[in-house]
Amino acid sequence: MFENSKNNGEIYSVIDGQQRVTTIVICLSALFSKLKSMRELNNDEEVILEDTIKRKDNIKFSTVDYDNQNLIDYIINCATEGNYKTANENTKFDTNSSNRLVKGFNYFKDQFDKKDETYIKKILDCIINSTCTTHQVENSVRAVQMFIFQNDRGKKPTNLEILKSKFMYHIYLKSENNPDEKIKEISNKFGSIYKNISKISVKLKEDDILQYAYRYHKNALYEYFSMEEVDKILEKNDCLNFINKFTFVLEETFEKIKDFCEDGEKMLEAHSLITLGGIGIAYPFIVKVYKYNCSDKDKALLFRALEHIILRKK
Repeated sequence: MFENSKNNGEIYSVIDGQQRVTTIVICLSALFSKLKSMRELNNDEEVILEDTIKRKDNIKFSTVDYDNQNLIDYIINCATEGNYKTANENTKFDTNSSNRLVKGFNYFKDQFDKKDETYIKKILDCIINSTCTTHQVENSVRAVQMFIFQNDRGKKPTNLEILKSKFMYHIYLKSENNPDEKIKEISNKFGSIYKNISKISVKLKEDDILQYAYRYHKNALYEYFSMEEVDKILEKNDCLNFINKFTFVLEETFEKIKDFCEDGEKMLEAHSLITLGGIGIAYPFIVKVYKYNCSDKDKALLFRALEHIILRKK
C-alpha cells in the first residue's frame, strides 16, 4: 500500500509492506555486492541496480530518518560503491532497528558468498520478474487510517507503534493548520524513544515501558494502559493537547529508564535493584527521581527502599 507523498507520481511512502520492501532492498544490495565481486555487471544488470537501489546520487529507497544513514553506509553503498562500512556483533547502533537492518544484510551476504554465479543470477531473475498487488491511497489521513485498521499481517505492531500511528492520524485530522510540522515533532520524539530503547540494558519490552509511562502520566501505580481508553481521549476536541503531553511523558520515561540502567553499571543500589528483577512497580518512582535531578545519595536511599518493599511483596 502506497501514498503519493509528493503528489508528482514519482515519490511514494510505503504504508503497508515496509518489512517486505526493506527485505528485498537488503537482499538485492547483498546480491549485487556479490555479483560485482565476481565480475562486471552487464548493461541489463546495471539498469536493474539503478532502478532498484541507486542511480548516481538518487537513492531509490529510504527508511525512517534515524536509521536511514546506516542503511546508506552499511547496505546501499555496498551494492553501488564497492567500499562500505562493515559491522559485527560488537558494533553499536543508536537503534535496535539499525542493528536488525545490518544483521539482515550480513545474513544475505554470508548466504550469497556460498553460491555460484548461476545461483545468484537465478535469484535476481526471480526477484525482478515477481509481481505484487499494490494499492495507492490519496492522502496522509487515509494512509494512516489504513495502517491502523488493516495492518493485520506480518509482524504484529506493538502498542507503541500503533499509538504513534494513531497520534499522527489525529494530528492530520484535527490540526487546523500546518499538521506536517506537528507530525515532524512527534516523529522526532519517537525517534529519540527508539534510540533509548537500544540503550536500555534491562530486558524490558517497549510496551512494558509504555505501561510505566502511562502510570507516571496518570500518577497512579495500578493504572493499566488501554488502547480503548486512549481512543476515547483521541475522539475529543482537545486531543492534540493530550498527544503533546503524553508524547513528552513517553520520551521522558524511556530516557530516564535508560539513565537508571546506566547507573546500574556504577551504583551498587541501582545494580542491586535491577538484579532483583520483577521491579515493574518501581519504575514510575525511578522515572520521577531522575526527572527531579535528585542527588546520588537520595537515589540510593530510594533504590534501597524500593528493593526492601519488592522483597517483602515477593
